[in-house]
Amino acid sequence: MLPIPTPTSREALYQELWTRPIPELLNRYGVCELTFLTTCRRLHLPVPARHLWPRIAAGEQLQPPPLGPWEGRRPPVGPIPLSDTEMARRMAVKAAAAAAQERQQPITVPDRLLDPHPLVKATATALRQTGNSDRAEGTPPDELAGALDIRVSRGCLDRALRITDTLLKALALHDITAGIDPKTGSTRLHSGDITLTLAISEQIVAAARRPPGRRTTVGDAVPVRPTAMLTITVRGWVQRQWHDATKTPLERRLRGIVIGVVELIEEQRHRQAEHQTRESEMEAAQARYQAAVRQRSEEAERLRGLLRDAVRLERANRIRALAAAVEAQATAQGTLDDDKRNWLDWARGKADWIDPVTKAADPVLDGPGPKRPTPWRG
Repeated sequence: MLPIPTPTSREALYQELWTRPIPELLNRYGVCELTFLTTCRRLHLPVPARHLWPRIAAGEQLQPPPLGPWEGRRPPVGPIPLSDTEMARRMAVKAAAAAAQERQQPITVPDRLLDPHPLVKATATALRQTGNSDRAEGTPPDELAGALDIRVSRGCLDRALRITDTLLKALALHDITAGIDPKTGSTRLHSGDITLTLAISEQIVAAARRPPGRRTTVGDAVPVRPTAMLTITVRGWVQRQWHDATKTPLERRLRGIVIGVVELIEEQRHRQAEHQTRESEMEAAQARYQAAVRQRSEEAERLRGLLRDAVRLERANRIRALAAAVEAQATAQGTLDDDKRNWLDWARGKADWIDPVTKAADPVLDGPGPKRPTPWRG
């Protein structure tokens, strides 16, 4: 079972601030510097100045300012450290990103398509023939079968195809292949047993503001216009987006996008392994639970049987005591005849039949039951 995360106390975080370097604490809690320092200010903790961080990292013992008393109305709650599993996942993702960064060369998007990727070529043919590069409603699905998930206006189609072609070729160098899901038509990125979805869309804005004094009603179509600004979306267990910008267009960010896709694949690989481990642990826990429930039920049934046997033994002994008393009285009075002897034999036989220790058979109660007579028909 997963351990319950425990927040770090205010006093413990105060000691960590002055004995461990801040970058190490950022990795320990899995947050950025701004979030971590904001948490420290919320807890009213004295934070070492930035020029002291190298001295703390070198192991120098500094004299921290005193920690003041907590004056908040609620108890202070510190950040929650990452578990060993989460820490190992983050380290693996960083290692994969560093390896991809060393391997990946600068990427340049050509001015026109040169030897395009087969999927890019099929997408260009399908979208240009249908004239529906934005995949508007009403386009027959058969006409876009085998096309990548590109939703842009006609003016951005060539640029989107060139960016997609360069991106897919760069991903292929990292053993990441592209394909199309025949059921949903979405673009898939495959790396071993890991699958992500890729989509390229164009940002849109409202074409015009609502005229003054006019109210919109449900069902009114809002006119929009394309902005020629593209967005690349990669989805898996986590989603990441890279947006076009005036100063940094997507053509200049493809190297970082490739490294980001590698990070997503590595993270999803670890998350899937963790999920399978948790499922195996849950199945084992369920099996232990079912075994404990079954054992408890069987034990309760055995106890009920024991109590039944104790009651039957007590009844059998009481019948034997009754038979002995009747026999003693009849012997003392001289009335022990054949009828009394037959009754005593019958009573003691029934006691032996009830007794769970002797388990004697009864010729009447253990014999075949009577059969109801049926009318005779000749």
